[in-house]
Amino acid sequence: MSTRFFTQEHLWRSRTIVSARPGIIRSIEMTYPDSSSQSFELNVFSPDSVYIKSLQSGEVMRNRDRVKTNLFLNSFRNLTYEGLIIPSDPIYSRKDSLLASNPVFRLKLTDIDGKVTTLSGYRIKGPEESLNPELEPQQFDPDRLHGFINDDKMVLLQYFGLNPILKPKDYFLK
Repeated sequence: MSTRFFTQEHLWRSRTIVSARPGIIRSIEMTYPDSSSQSFELNVFSPDSVYIKSLQSGEVMRNRDRVKTNLFLNSFRNLTYEGLIIPSDPIYSRKDSLLASNPVFRLKLTDIDGKVTTLSGYRIKGPEESLNPELEPQQFDPDRLHGFINDDKMVLLQYFGLNPILKPKDYFLK
């Protein structure tokens, strides 16, 4: 019989990236380095005053879908990661090289008090035994990403959990 108490903090601590109600979000910036035309900034001035602008052109989106915008904002109520990557994990030694590479996405959320939370995601090399629908080896893991919260906490992310926030600018069009 083993004890139920364990001292490995990374196994029992909260896995929350951000927990923000729409009413406390001031702005969200989503940058997609490989698709800069889909990068955007969403600014919330009041519940009825939300603006989305292209980071590439600076142009404000005129034909915004309010339902999709509200769903997107509500996705930040409980955004979590799968697991903490700690110094004893082999990938941890590549932390600096990952941070120096281009991420798949970079999120910057600013709340009404000015507190900024950033999250960036980096592709993981696909397992050799994994095949795509054309029966070719997959270049990247289809389920997970390495991530950094505020550029210091290294975490394992799941596409499934991030799906509600990984939206291109065109997602918000009516």
